[in-house]
Amino acid sequence: MIPLLLSFLQKKKSFHGTASELVALLKADCGMVVKGNVLTRKLQQYQAQLAEKGIHYNKTRTGAKREIHLSFSDNDGDDDDDGVLGS
Repeated sequence: MIPLLLSFLQKKKSFHGTASELVALLKADCGMVVKGNVLTRKLQQYQAQLAEKGIHYNKTRTGAKREIHLSFSDNDGDDDDDGVLGS
């Protein structure tokens, strides 16, 4: 899941919307098939690993809907300029 999400966000740079909207975009972009609730659970579960890859994950909830906020930063600035994030 992380490699497909990384590939998607490298192209799009960010996503703000519901899990269902993200599922539809991932299916269209890379053929990833997953249910919204499973995707949300995996994002939460792998939040630290996503951060290591430059993917920032946040979620918000209003009375009407729950939204996922994802953004990608390819900043390789904290390391020895080896092209690998965070190492």
